[in-house]
Amino acid sequence: MTAQQHASAWATLLDRLAAERPKLVDDFLHRLVETRLYGEYDIPDEDLRQAASDTMNMLIHQIGGVPLPAELKNLPARLGKRRARQGIPRENLIEAVRLDFRVLWAGLLRANADRPAEILVLHTEELLSIVETYISEVQASYLDELAALTRDSRAEMTRAFSRLLNAGTDEVEAVADEVAEALRFRAGADFEVTSVSVANTERAQRSVAADDAGWHYISWDFEDGTTFVRERRTTSTWAQTLVDVPGGLVEVAHGLRSVPAAVTLARAVARHCNSAETQLATPDDVWPCIAHERLGPILPGLRRQAIGGVDDLPEPDRDRLLETVLQFCANGSIKTTAELSYCHRNTIVNRLLRFRDLTGLDVTVPIDAAQAIIAIGAPIPRPRPS
Repeated sequence: MTAQQHASAWATLLDRLAAERPKLVDDFLHRLVETRLYGEYDIPDEDLRQAASDTMNMLIHQIGGVPLPAELKNLPARLGKRRARQGIPRENLIEAVRLDFRVLWAGLLRANADRPAEILVLHTEELLSIVETYISEVQASYLDELAALTRDSRAEMTRAFSRLLNAGTDEVEAVADEVAEALRFRAGADFEVTSVSVANTERAQRSVAADDAGWHYISWDFEDGTTFVRERRTTSTWAQTLVDVPGGLVEVAHGLRSVPAAVTLARAVARHCNSAETQLATPDDVWPCIAHERLGPILPGLRRQAIGGVDDLPEPDRDRLLETVLQFCANGSIKTTAELSYCHRNTIVNRLLRFRDLTGLDVTVPIDAAQAIIAIGAPIPRPRPS
């Protein structure tokens, strides 16, 4: 086999491996359950699955010599840090990460099927080296975070906040009262909560740290990003602190008992905020997106049934029509919508009539407008101040 043939065969094999990434993730999770390495520790299933998916994605990129996307570049550091905060013993973490080699090797064997094993043998050492490097990076981050937790006495605070986040509805108030002292928060205070994506975490951390080093806050890493919590203050808000950082913001959570729900909401808002925006989004900005997301599983075909006729239009016509509908729903005025859209009022009227003809929804009627907004599932433009 020539070098060119070898490279082509290896690339094809890796393509087949990448195509079965969901199976690799399932295999890893199955092995993890069998070994019970995390059995005594309360790690959410979504965390384990997302971490496994990201890890397989990263390792396959590295094996193929493909540059990593931005969200995967600091994966080992984030994983090691998060597992330290979750209280996983180092030896358990390392054994869990070592499972990645077995899963990848099994996947490569399946992808290679009954073809000659020569190509696998030639890349075995390379695969081992990549996985061992990943293990070393995860372990280094884990040890750094563990030292930090010990050094600044955050371990107790971390356990307390974890208890609060995982408290059930019936027990959250009691837990909030119990952990308030450890968290250095007042149980009855008002809080502000913001969440940013993985790509924006470092920038947000720098902004928060520079804002006021003496003001106490808690940051918490999730698989999709980082959430920041602090008591509300009069001198500045998260919106003022995190300038030019897109994310989700819950401006007021009444009492420590309301923080877990506010964290969930801030993360949901962050998922739907426009990454091109330069400010934090609030639930008011993206509630149609959240409503669309939540109703989708129980109303399959929600968008297609409500506005499928619009989706069949050519892209420029569709986007212009939906933008007009949302702009009208935001202010309820033909005149204002025309001014904001730089169109004649008759153009706006005609677009709304066309939307009605295509969907049967008259957005001048509140119940039809609500159905259209949720079916579209896009942020509503806020009316400009007069």
